[in-house]
Amino acid sequence: MDVNSSDDDVTIERAYKVQLNLSRRQTHTLTRLSGATRHVMRFAGKPKVSALLDQLFINSYVNAARAEKILSASNPTARQVVVLLQQGGLLKEISRIWGKLYLAEPILDSVQSWG
Repeated sequence: MDVNSSDDDVTIERAYKVQLNLSRRQTHTLTRLSGATRHVMRFAGKPKVSALLDQLFINSYVNAARAEKILSASNPTARQVVVLLQQGGLLKEISRIWGKLYLAEPILDSVQSWG
């Protein structure tokens, strides 16, 4: 019975450590997301920013053409919204070729850490 008790203690300790690490990652991710969101909240009265932000929770990758379709807006308007989100730390450019691609890394991280 002593052996089983010791094995159970080790298993519980491992489970605790795994949960603690997961909680730390989630806290870090939410803190990053919160900080970026605070910057974006300056644009809370801008429905186009909110519309694109909502869609980034569904698909965290965006380019200007996709932003145009999502927002039903002109290319300059779509690009302006992308730049605002990039300045807010919510979008990171991941390709430097024509037709730039952006990733909403804080959003993707937060969604994946809960998954």
